[in-house]
Amino acid sequence: MIPEREIWLLDQEINRRGLPCDLEQAEAAVELMTEGLQWAQAEIARLTDGEITTVNQNAKIAKFCGLPSCKKHVVAQALEHATGVRRKVLELRRDFGKSSVAKYQSMLDRAGHEALVKGSMIYHGASTGRWTGEGFQALNLFKSYFPHRDIVDLAIPMIKRRDADMLRTFFGNVPPALASALRAGIRAPDGYELICADYSGIEAIGSAWLVNDEEDLRLFTEGKDPYIPLAAMIYRKPESQVTGKERGLGKVTRLGAQYGMGQSKKLPTFQNTCKNQFRIEISHEFAQEVIYDVFRPRYDNLVKYWKQLDRAAVRALKVPRAVRAGKVKWWYNREDDFLHCKLPNGRCLSYCQPRLGEGKFGGECVTFMSMVQLADKNGKKKAKKWLRRDGYGGLWLENIDQGMCRDFMVEGMFRTEAAGYKTILTVYDEVIAIVPEGFGSLEEFCALLGQPIDWAPGCPIRATGWRGKHYRKD
Repeated sequence: MIPEREIWLLDQEINRRGLPCDLEQAEAAVELMTEGLQWAQAEIARLTDGEITTVNQNAKIAKFCGLPSCKKHVVAQALEHATGVRRKVLELRRDFGKSSVAKYQSMLDRAGHEALVKGSMIYHGASTGRWTGEGFQALNLFKSYFPHRDIVDLAIPMIKRRDADMLRTFFGNVPPALASALRAGIRAPDGYELICADYSGIEAIGSAWLVNDEEDLRLFTEGKDPYIPLAAMIYRKPESQVTGKERGLGKVTRLGAQYGMGQSKKLPTFQNTCKNQFRIEISHEFAQEVIYDVFRPRYDNLVKYWKQLDRAAVRALKVPRAVRAGKVKWWYNREDDFLHCKLPNGRCLSYCQPRLGEGKFGGECVTFMSMVQLADKNGKKKAKKWLRRDGYGGLWLENIDQGMCRDFMVEGMFRTEAAGYKTILTVYDEVIAIVPEGFGSLEEFCALLGQPIDWAPGCPIRATGWRGKHYRKD
């Protein structure tokens, strides 16, 4: 295991290097958005006879359009059928209410004379050990509506020329073009390139390894898509006939349900995830069928593992010694008032002030104190609050799996650093590095990240990626 102090030191070096940004693009984008927003405010006031004066008056817009809220998916669904003034108001809200465009100003505010945004990563920002972001927030950049080549060859030159008319002609409106081009605003300087790789299906691989799911491990080892077989089971058809959208349901089922999404009280969460992230609308009855008739029987080993983890966590509070659950070990440190979970590499996850209580799914459970991100009814984030949470099997597995995947990535980052690939950003299971033009190769970079891990024998991790001047999301 790599000592955490060494990982923290690497984090400091990554933050010192900074993200190379195209400030010319950012300055032009801010000017275009400022002009466009002035027009949008006047237009929405005209359309509503002054009842609404800004595109961010969510409550008033929702009331005017007869909607429960102005959440992204609510507006998107309403636009499928809206007409007349109502449609124009919703389009203004959708296009000019994008918080992603405000990141251009954040980029300008935080970039120094070297056009580098520094200090944007927070070491161990998540309880699992993963990095989080601050300031510019490069971890949640908008995913482009348009192909990367169109952004680089068309949108960015138009933005720099402040050509709003051409942006409307080619991209529908100015804000969608600006938001889509934001990610590409992270650009390698002259003489350098970005090289990026993502751990393919790493959380599904991690959970399969933890429960020794031989069928899934075989698929991952052979480089096959693990979501198509599950989609074929859901839709009762041959794998060769599974469509892209059907595969999407297989993916969200595999990645969400493995952590307990879809349990009786969380079935609406599963439905909303299908709808909001994959634009797949399913009925309550079909959702039940997917979870209880397909996923649970196929992944019965995962369900059993939830119960093992739950029992181990409860028992750890009752006995003053280590309690094993599969490939992880729990114990309770009464002196420090923490429940610790020892991961396969020896690192620990910690849960503050654990207590025994009655879980919301019934039965005895471990509760603990945690900092929880709150949000209003429109999905806007509010201040974090220190609250007591229920632990349950799916949550323990999610934390263990994501913590272990973080450790996979850290091992790979130290190998790529030693080979001369200088990391400038991590985004969950993705590593972005900067190199001189012509240095190394994408194949070597991916191979270094995907090397077998000593403390996870038989876990078939692999990485795939791209190389270029502008940051993108494939």
